[in-house]
Amino acid sequence: MCRCARIRIWLRGCLCRCFSRGKNRYIYRLAYAIKKAQKRANALKNIVIPGLDSEIFRISDALEEKEREEFVRLKVVKGRNERLKGEQNAQND
Repeated sequence: MCRCARIRIWLRGCLCRCFSRGKNRYIYRLAYAIKKAQKRANALKNIVIPGLDSEIFRISDALEEKEREEFVRLKVVKGRNERLKGEQNAQND
């Protein structure tokens, strides 16, 4: 049984107990808890997750830029080393 199904069963049991006992305060407390949970879910869906997505995008862009810089730096160093080896071979000949 999934977690949602267990929560639904628990809520149904709470509501049945509330109505059978005639205690409205339990219903209000339950409604308040549901409203609070819904606000948290909406905050995650609309604020936190999009913020994390943009942060992931920003970090991946920065890593790609670093990778390109490293590639260019290695190419420059390799070219410089080859040029120096060529000059040394020309002097030795």
